[in-house]
Amino acid sequence: AEEFTLLLARHGEMKEAMDFLKQQAKVSRVRANVVYSALQSQALLELKPTTPQRWERRSFANARDAAWTALIVRSIGRESMESIDKLTAEAEGHGSRMDPIAYQLVLEATVNSISSATELKRKVELFDYALSLYKRMRDSKVQETVEIYQILLDLYSSDPRQPGKLLLIERVPERMRLAGLSPTDEIFARMIVAFGRQGALDQAEALYWSLKERSAGVTQAMMKALNGAKRWQDVLVIFKRASVGAKSSLNESALVQVVLAYADHKKDPAGLGELINDMEDRGLPVGRAVRRVFIRALGRLGEADAAYEETCATLFTDPHEVEELFRAALHSARYRPDLKLKLLRQFKVRYPRKNWESFDLFLDPNSIV
Repeated sequence: AEEFTLLLARHGEMKEAMDFLKQQAKVSRVRANVVYSALQSQALLELKPTTPQRWERRSFANARDAAWTALIVRSIGRESMESIDKLTAEAEGHGSRMDPIAYQLVLEATVNSISSATELKRKVELFDYALSLYKRMRDSKVQETVEIYQILLDLYSSDPRQPGKLLLIERVPERMRLAGLSPTDEIFARMIVAFGRQGALDQAEALYWSLKERSAGVTQAMMKALNGAKRWQDVLVIFKRASVGAKSSLNESALVQVVLAYADHKKDPAGLGELINDMEDRGLPVGRAVRRVFIRALGRLGEADAAYEETCATLFTDPHEVEELFRAALHSARYRPDLKLKLLRQFKVRYPRKNWESFDLFLDPNSIV
């Protein structure tokens, strides 16, 4: 009975597997429990690739709810909207109860499908389905969660018809408080991202400066949105006004945005080096990602030799993530075959077992004179 249940579920026949569970429940409780366990395990396996850190057996009330949720999530990216609506209604008809976890999964799958859909009609259908699903959730008095609001912010910023969701984005903190939830740093970061996608950077900045405490994630989101709009000077203003040392709201991802903004705005290689030194003097986390962006920026600014020297210094003082470092160095030396050959020699001496030539189609020592 267990093997037959798993066979049905693995071949996508989840509904047949659930019908088989009902039949076995009439035979004996022991056999029903065996089939129940197999069905729940397979349903969780289907959901695991979406968000593997969240879903466990205790996430769902029973195997039936987990199985129906897996079936609906699977259909989001494949079936017509009529089929999805019919499947949802059928799940409710079989007594399946969508709890916050199930709503979260289906909403998340729908938002992801909107991003990947190529046809406007499909995007609109998925968007309307997500809104109707959220309305159904509220009408059913299902407890809302912080994760649901995070997904809603992604949804509001992906409306395929018009960018008219600014008011919905602004009201999220108020709606959360009415639901007994406290807005988190992740919520504010996603609000900034949503405003940025809608082209409303003034609202994003107003939100950012209105916060009493600005976490590193919120600051990084604000800087990335500004960089995307080529408002590099505003990124540098945030950097200058950020607090110093251990209390700084600047993490490594934010510093990457600062380096990118400085390189694009100032276009000054010497000043860029001074900026890195200033970050280190302030006790900021100048890590490997910052170094790699610094090396790429030097190459873009025409300082391939300086990028090479920085690469060698990083290679021998912090020899981690060497493949990413090599790619950054290659990018900076893309117009300098002589530097490419020198890079190849340096990395081969340090790590002789790696096939460094495979990283670049043009890095062939035999073709370099």
